[in-house]
Amino acid sequence: MIARQLAEFISQTGYDHLAENIVTAAKNCIVDWLGATAAGARHPQAVKAATLIDDHERGAALIGTGKKAAPVMAAFYNGVSAHSVELDDVHRKTMLHPGAVIIAAAWAAAEKNGAGGKELIAAVVLGYEVAIRAAEAVGPSHFKYWDPTGTCGIFGAAAAASKALSLEPEQIVNALGNAGTQAGGLWEFNRTQAMSKQLHTGKAAMGGLMAALLAGEGFTGVDSIFEGQQGFLKAFSRQPRPELLAEGLGEQYKIGETTFKLYPSGRHTHGGIDLALRLRERGIKPREVELLRIKTYRMARELAGKPDPDDPAQAKFSLPFCVATTLVYGHPTVQCFCRERMEEEAVRRLMAHTTVEVDPELDLLYPNYWPTVIEIIDRSSHIVIERTDYPKGDPENPVTAAEIQNKFLGLAAPWFGGERSELLLSRLANLEREENIRALMD
Repeated sequence: MIARQLAEFISQTGYDHLAENIVTAAKNCIVDWLGATAAGARHPQAVKAATLIDDHERGAALIGTGKKAAPVMAAFYNGVSAHSVELDDVHRKTMLHPGAVIIAAAWAAAEKNGAGGKELIAAVVLGYEVAIRAAEAVGPSHFKYWDPTGTCGIFGAAAAASKALSLEPEQIVNALGNAGTQAGGLWEFNRTQAMSKQLHTGKAAMGGLMAALLAGEGFTGVDSIFEGQQGFLKAFSRQPRPELLAEGLGEQYKIGETTFKLYPSGRHTHGGIDLALRLRERGIKPREVELLRIKTYRMARELAGKPDPDDPAQAKFSLPFCVATTLVYGHPTVQCFCRERMEEEAVRRLMAHTTVEVDPELDLLYPNYWPTVIEIIDRSSHIVIERTDYPKGDPENPVTAAEIQNKFLGLAAPWFGGERSELLLSRLANLEREENIRALMD
C-alpha cells in the first residue's frame, strides 16, 4: 500500500538525513511563509476567519496577532492568512501552494508537541514531498475542476504534522487515510475570486493536523486511500500515475522545486510583471504605448486574462492591470491592489490598449514553462518585444537569499516591529538551533 510506503519514509527520515541545500530550502520556505502569514493577518479573509476562534492561553500562535488558539484552529487561521496576500510559495508544475497549508499545520503541531527547529525543518520537507507527489500523481486532468492546494495539500499537512508530532508508521498511515477522505476544493471560486480560495488553504491545514492528532489517539484511517477502488486517485483523476507517489523517495526532495513570489498577485501574472519591469528599464513611456499585446499560455489567459477587473481581488488575477500598474509605477506592492489604483487614469488608458492572447507555441510549453511575451507598438510604430519562460522566483530564475529576507522584513515589520522582525529573521536563519518552536512567538 502506498500510504504505508510513505509512512515508513516519513517515520525514518529525520533532519540528519537532509542535505544542506534541502535544509536551506526548508528554512527559506519557513521564512517566506511567516512573512506572508503575518501580512495576511489583517486582511479581510483572516479577520473573518478569526471570528470562529476562541483564545487559548496554552495553544498555538495565531501569527501576526499576538494571540493563541487550539492547534487545529491555529492551523486553520494561519493557513487562511498565509494565502491572503498572494505572496505564498507555489509549485509550478502542479499549481499547488504548499507552504500556506503545510507549514501552517507543521508549525501548530510543533508548538503542541514542544518540537524544536530540526523537527520542524524535517516536517516541512516531508510535507512538501507528500503534497507535491500527490499532485503529480493525479496529473493534469485533476486540475480542470480541483484546486490541488486543497485536495493534495491536506496530505502534505497530515504528513508534516505527523512528523512534528513524532507519530509511529501505523499512526501516519491512519493520518494519511483520514486526510484523504477530507480532500476537496473546487475551482469555481475563480469566476469571482471568492474567499473560498483562502478557505481551501485553511481547511487543508486544519484537516491535515486534525487527522494527525486523531491518529495519535488511535483514530483509524484506511491504508488504501491513494490507490483503492474508491480512493483518491480514482476519484480525482482520469489518468492517475500512482507510481509517482513513492518511487525515488529520498533521492531528490521536491521542496527544491519551490517557486517564491515577489509580487502579491496570481502567479500567472508574474511573467507579465517581470517583462513590464524590463520595459521600464528600457525607457518605455506608458503614454507613448498604442498597443500592448500579451501572449501567453491558455491557463494564464483563462485565469488571469480579465481585461477590466471589478475589484482589487480580481485585479490580482488580471494581466492587463498587473502589467499596466507595473509599467506606470514600477514594482507592484500589496498597496497597489486598491480601487484608487484601478481607477487611475494612466493605468486605465494602458489597460484599454492591452490584449491578452493565447500563443499555441507558448501553450505547448506549459506547465514545464510558464512563458509570456509582451509586444509593444508605440506612437512612432516602433515595436518592442520581451519574453520570459521562467518568471522571477522559479528554480531556473531564482530569488536570492537577500530577496527572501527583504521580503520577510517588509511584510513582517508592520506587525512584529522592525527590531523584533530582525531578531526573528536571525533566529530563523539558525532554526536548527531552536530547542522549542514555541519560544519563537513568545
